[in-house]
Amino acid sequence: MDSAIDVPDKINISADLERNETTKCVRLYAEHLPDQYRAVLVLHDLEGLSLKEVAEATESSLAATKVRIHRARKKFATLCSAECEQFYNEENILSCEPKGKSCCPS
Repeated sequence: MDSAIDVPDKINISADLERNETTKCVRLYAEHLPDQYRAVLVLHDLEGLSLKEVAEATESSLAATKVRIHRARKKFATLCSAECEQFYNEENILSCEPKGKSCCPS
């Protein structure tokens, strides 16, 4: 009986690890945001929920949700801009890349 073992591609593993690290870093910076901004940023930009879904989850209007996401992104950019370059990856997930050794806050 011959059974094939699925061995993950090294490139995929490396990409997954890198994605997890950048998401972890973004989440650490998001912890420094006020609750109302952290919630919408995480739900929309990290978890991939639509604006409508975020509005429903936060029991807010769509207009208020859009404003909060805009403000959250501005505050996030201010927090991490000294140490990181922020960008959206190929999956449209907010990510960051260190300018130096590390960009994650402690």
